[in-house]
Amino acid sequence: MTVPQTSFAEGVPLEADFTLVALKCGEESDFVTHIMRREEVWTRGRDWIESKKLPDLLNVAIVGMDSTSRAQFYRKLKSTTSLLNSKSLNYEVYDFEYYNVLGDGTLKCLIPLLTGNDAEDYKRIGFNGFKGSGNKLDGWRWIWKDAKNAGYVTLFGEDFCPGIFALNLNGFTEKPTHYTLTSLFCGNVPANKRSRNSHGTCLGSRYAHLHHFEYITSMFKAYEGMGRFSFDHLLVGHEESMAEIEVVDGDLHDFVKYMDTHFHNNTITILLGDHGPRYGNYRQTLVGKLEERLPILYVLVPKWFSPEIHKNLRANTRRLVNAYDIHETIRNIIDFRQPKVTLDKVNPGYSLFSPIPKNRTCVDAWTEMHWCACMSWQELDVSDGTVKSIAEYIIADVNSKTGDGEKDCAKLDIGQIQSAQIQNLGEKVRTYNIKSRNVEERWNMDTKLSEWNYRVQLVAQPGDAVLEGIVHITADGKRTVKQLSRISKYSHQETCWGHGSKASLCVCKNWLQGETKAKSHLIFEGNPDNE
Repeated sequence: MTVPQTSFAEGVPLEADFTLVALKCGEESDFVTHIMRREEVWTRGRDWIESKKLPDLLNVAIVGMDSTSRAQFYRKLKSTTSLLNSKSLNYEVYDFEYYNVLGDGTLKCLIPLLTGNDAEDYKRIGFNGFKGSGNKLDGWRWIWKDAKNAGYVTLFGEDFCPGIFALNLNGFTEKPTHYTLTSLFCGNVPANKRSRNSHGTCLGSRYAHLHHFEYITSMFKAYEGMGRFSFDHLLVGHEESMAEIEVVDGDLHDFVKYMDTHFHNNTITILLGDHGPRYGNYRQTLVGKLEERLPILYVLVPKWFSPEIHKNLRANTRRLVNAYDIHETIRNIIDFRQPKVTLDKVNPGYSLFSPIPKNRTCVDAWTEMHWCACMSWQELDVSDGTVKSIAEYIIADVNSKTGDGEKDCAKLDIGQIQSAQIQNLGEKVRTYNIKSRNVEERWNMDTKLSEWNYRVQLVAQPGDAVLEGIVHITADGKRTVKQLSRISKYSHQETCWGHGSKASLCVCKNWLQGETKAKSHLIFEGNPDNE
């Protein structure tokens, strides 16, 4: 949309719902993001509350940070961490120590968190939204739909183009929430005003995340008196140095302080990571493996909640939790208006207001075994014959997925085996049945076999791709690759094969030959690495 330019010397009132205001003084220009109240949204929300004879709704503000483990949050966001742990806030603050990923990558977190289901669930019932299917995501069970229906104004924001749900999925036909922020990073701002460097991502003269924080707070101010739901996902932590996220610290500190000062009595604020670091040298260490599986999760709630809810929240900070639990917590707020203790659920998630079993396992929580931080692994000698055989099996599986060298991807060989571990699954193996929607049916508890998982990390040639695979071996010797990840940076090596998990395994022949020019690292003009 083209907006006419207006010259002014003093303040000018905005008479429309602006997402972006471009300001120019002489040769200098900058941008301001702001939300003004839409009367039709306001009226509908207030009418809904009054018709149901409800008190003001509880609000939800979620800030997601890509590739941010709990340990990384503590290391790099010291000012924010100090504030959250200071006991000086009006909020009651809960720091969850065992927030475990469900699987590989952002979508494995955000789809269960925002819909209560896994992407594969939608594929099975005919709502396949993956690239190549032709189906959009509008029909999925998004939590913001329920929030809209419950009288909330809704916001979804992210800071890269084309966006989380359009990179490997087909995106939306209609705008999913009342307000979105993705469009700012998809060409509405001149390229010379969008940049990324070693200090972070900028829009105009300011960091992109600051526009997000201001966008959220302006919505909360504009719609005071009705329910507000916001979910923002920031990509700043998704890079190899693990240093850029530090630029968020001061502004996140101020955002938390602002929410605490103005909205602590009627808003639940959640800070979370989708996963920890997924690639790079640090990820290849044992600590890096663990951090990938344990992202940050802070939940800030009003102190007036019942003693029972605070008791449960306190206990749950030392329980195994995951994205399904965040979903059930949000649904708990939206469905019941006031937080309640409830055990009613349609997936393995528990509302964090409810008691989560102390003996809960990754099996119970539908967490893939490879991604479970609770499992123990025994180190193996990389020169062991079985380890070498498994490494060869992994390389063969990679090559079969990328065309065995017959297409655009080079055929890979083992350059070096870096590490290997074994996990003995014992006498009672829980055999995963992904098709079942029932926890007990998903995992068969009575399989009488001795089975093992082998985890092998290797460097593949050509291209120096660092791969990590899990191979499941049964007592009769049957082998299955259960998980396969590339944990070294692969941006530009896979450009001949699109995007997605299989593309990350490809080392393009034309890249090896030097025929592919390096693409710009500007996050606005390309795609995030390893997503």
